[in-house]
Amino acid sequence: MKENQKDVKSFVKKVIIADIKKMQDNDLHYLSLVLIGQSIETLGGFLDKKPFRARAQSKNRFDKEINILFPAKYKIVNKGGWLFDKLRNHMAHMLIPSSYLLIYSKKEDTTYNHLQEVDKAIVIIAEEFYKDLAAASNILIDKIDKGLIKNRNI
Repeated sequence: MKENQKDVKSFVKKVIIADIKKMQDNDLHYLSLVLIGQSIETLGGFLDKKPFRARAQSKNRFDKEINILFPAKYKIVNKGGWLFDKLRNHMAHMLIPSSYLLIYSKKEDTTYNHLQEVDKAIVIIAEEFYKDLAAASNILIDKIDKGLIKNRNI
């Protein structure tokens, strides 16, 4: 395998699971959310049959990943692409979350729960979001191992 080519499983394990965990372990919780949003979209790209570089697939892939591999509570929050817009788009394009998100780390003193609604905003606890992303990533890897999803080069 060429140096610049990696299979899906290797990429998911190294970049999405391990590298984002390193960011959080080094208190880069806020920045990890940028990669979490992008990673959800990326993982969704492995669930469709379109070329990986197909245009105008961001929302479709984000939504597909949330709806298929994440816990049901995310599907509720993402209704109408809400989470895609307020988290993924804002963070990816401006590095600033929507004012409808309250971002915390478990290390901060907060009585809020992950995905709890507070004054018309949704609470995001970075470590909880990562934990659910890692679980979704492992489900994808399991589907590859079972032959339900093709392990293609990226």
